Amino acid sequence: MKDITVGMELELLVLDEHYRPANEADRLLAHGLPGVIPECSKAMIEVNTIPGDIFAVRDDLYAKLRALASVAEQENLRVLPLDMAYGDFTPVLRSGPRYEAKARLLGDKFSRCGGIVGQHTHFALLPDDDDCVRQVNFLIAADPVGIATMGASPRKGVWNARLLTYRNEVYGEFAYQSGLQPLKRSFASYLHELEEEFVRFQSLAAERAVSIDGIMDSYNSIAGPVRLTRHGTVETRTAGANPDIARSIGYSALLLGGMRRIVAEGVAGEERLLYALTGTESHEEQYAYLSRLSEQALRLGTHDPEVSLYVDSFTAYCAGGLSADERLLAEAYLCPEDESPGAVLRRCVDAAGGVVDDALARTLHRVMDAHYFRPSLRAHPVMCEVVR
Repeated sequence: MKDITVGMELELLVLDEHYRPANEADRLLAHGLPGVIPECSKAMIEVNTIPGDIFAVRDDLYAKLRALASVAEQENLRVLPLDMAYGDFTPVLRSGPRYEAKARLLGDKFSRCGGIVGQHTHFALLPDDDDCVRQVNFLIAADPVGIATMGASPRKGVWNARLLTYRNEVYGEFAYQSGLQPLKRSFASYLHELEEEFVRFQSLAAERAVSIDGIMDSYNSIAGPVRLTRHGTVETRTAGANPDIARSIGYSALLLGGMRRIVAEGVAGEERLLYALTGTESHEEQYAYLSRLSEQALRLGTHDPEVSLYVDSFTAYCAGGLSADERLLAEAYLCPEDESPGAVLRRCVDAAGGVVDDALARTLHRVMDAHYFRPSLRAHPVMCEVVR
């Protein structure tokens, strides 16, 4: 079987020399760094990697982050994958036909997108449609894990108002965009549903006298946690900052391992995994379970025992599809919970080409105190056969 190519997008917050959010991304973009592009607000910037194997993606991401950190230093700015705190700061949304059309369609709610950074990982779709549907179904099953263990995890067991609002309100009129897509038995069904949702988007635009002709299509109008793209990839979108860059790469590696397994094991392996994770054979009931678990992850993260068990089991399954070298890469995600947060902070800053000074240490300690969690490789007994 041809291996699956990976690519990553990492969104970062632009900060001033005092580590306060700043609408200064254009000063960094003016340097013309490859793979560094605008985001929807001027307080954010995005780094895109080349597509390739997970090691090439890691090396490319680190190189681009260091180059970006260097020009940021020249401009007396900082860039880090940090959450934008609530407060007096207002991100300036970018102008442009697509952004302006969305703002008119969604109203004031769209402005919330300007304060949420995240990580997107792309996986190349395989030539066989039966493999493609398993790739998409697998990433739908990963949604509770991404919420609970990456940047979106709630602070100290308190529900994550920012992400909950983003998923349930900003695109509230379009459940397909904000929540999970239902699991499908054929790839053609996903493509058909994509077109159906775009027709709904067109209808709303017509009702509100907003022209989207030539601006939006069935790909770029969808903003859900799992998204098909026109580039022949399926994308998982983790909203919320994760300050540990190595952990983001480790998470992408784990997803690659799990995706390999579910494709190689075929329909029987997919059914076995989804049953082990959800306790039911019905796709409709599996979807309902995953949607509920994602909601619990939004509200309680791994403080919820059911979410924690799911994370452990899913992680164990994915690890079984990694090579020895890839597993070393994934250790940033799998390492024990008692690792010093200070070690994580230093790795984060080193990866971004920065220096730990007092102000940065205080900022990152606050963020890590809010988000820090490491899943174990402990699997529930029902998962034992699947994991092996």
